[in-house]
Amino acid sequence: MYVIFEGIDTCGKTTQIALLKNRFKDAIITKEPGGTAFGKE
Repeated sequence: MYVIFEGIDTCGKTTQIALLKNRFKDAIITKEPGGTAFGKE
């Protein structure tokens, strides 16, 4: 299952991701761009 949060700055995406991560311990969280060390460069 993929869950995608999209929206403008300060709309609560990070808060919703934190709630999802707390509820589903096996969830893999990533973000674009910068989801990896290489992506941050």
